[in-house]
Amino acid sequence: MVYILMVSCLFFDIIYIVCKRQNKNIIGLFAKTIASLCFILMGYLGYKHYNSNFTFWILMGLILDGLGDLFLAFRNIFLKHIMFFAGAVSFLLGHIMYLKAQFPIANNFQLQCVIGGVVIGAIIFVAMESICRFHKAYKYLGIVYCIMITTMASFAVGIYLTNESTTNLFFMIGSILFMCSDTILILNNFSKKEAWMHPVYSVLYYVAQLLISYSLFLL
Repeated sequence: MVYILMVSCLFFDIIYIVCKRQNKNIIGLFAKTIASLCFILMGYLGYKHYNSNFTFWILMGLILDGLGDLFLAFRNIFLKHIMFFAGAVSFLLGHIMYLKAQFPIANNFQLQCVIGGVVIGAIIFVAMESICRFHKAYKYLGIVYCIMITTMASFAVGIYLTNESTTNLFFMIGSILFMCSDTILILNNFSKKEAWMHPVYSVLYYVAQLLISYSLFLL
């Protein structure tokens, strides 16, 4: 079942990418929704496999990310800026859920992870700000978002380095790919668009979510 969901997720993501390129937004919305439901269902099955506070908060993060996907897909149909902002907020809340799951596991190095995430996030945002054009609302949201996603990745790296388990490895790789996907997404929306950007950040995003979801089965 898990592997069927993984293949289905990537299959529908490819359909979404093709539909996006051809401006078939309704079909694209359907495909993106199915792809997101696949990793949410994987997260739910992972939570059932190992019921804990960690898996619960990861599942909440996956659900919020899936909701963010829906908002971003709707922006291709109506209320572009409002839907994009709503999607960004939903993803931001999803990152908070991931951090809530990770924080207790980090034990004695939470402060180092937070500092690392804040510094890296600020550097990435300053670098992007030099080539992107942000409206004021997006600028404030962007700096918070960058810090959250890099802090999540910082915690994932720290947890893996102190406990080199397969679960932590998959979660770490997923978190790093998530961070890379979001960085390209921001560039795609606020700087000069390149044809490769949307397919790359979309595939990276779904692979990241699948790795995070699959890590729950390895606990």
